[in-house]
Amino acid sequence: MPCPLVTLVPHGSPRGALSDLAGRGIRAGEIQPGAQQVRFAAVLDPDGNRVTPIENPVT
Repeated sequence: MPCPLVTLVPHGSPRGALSDLAGRGIRAGEIQPGAQQVRFAAVLDPDGNRVTPIENPVT
């Protein structure tokens, strides 16, 4: 059974992480703004797991 949600905090920008994933054939949704300058995007991997790259400028 697929994991319902995985959250990643990539080093760098979400755009870079999504570009790397796209190069591997994994498509993502648009980068969305969150609270307090956080940005994120939803990705479904080939097994149906939801992966969410997050940029948190506080860290």
